[in-house]
Amino acid sequence: GGDGGGPLGVLAVARAAVGQAPMPAALHLGLAGAVGLMTLAVRPRARLGQAGRPLRATGAVTTGYLALLGAVAARFAFGLLPGQIWLLHLAAGGWIAAFGGFAAPYWPLLSPPPATAKRPGRAGRRHPRRV
Repeated sequence: GGDGGGPLGVLAVARAAVGQAPMPAALHLGLAGAVGLMTLAVRPRARLGQAGRPLRATGAVTTGYLALLGAVAARFAFGLLPGQIWLLHLAAGGWIAAFGGFAAPYWPLLSPPPATAKRPGRAGRRHPRRV
């Protein structure tokens, strides 16, 4: 899952503290990367478990992990190469792909069925029908 984001973030922040990496990029790696990966790791499992389905990562979720890892790497690289704006666009696209890739196949499990209007039976009528 997302276990790598935390230790990598701590390492990046330590390197930033001694001037070997930019602090904003290091914090992004540690915080947004770890939180994003853990969110993507927990949400599908929780939803599948609540729906009574097998707890297996689908291809969409696995692709989402890869997209999010790519997004975090691109954002960190932008911190090292601030003039390369395309890295920010790549990172944004990766986040969209990661969570969109989760939401699309899991939408039926995430959204409740539409509520049906209850029609009162004879016992639910306030006034008896006149004949």
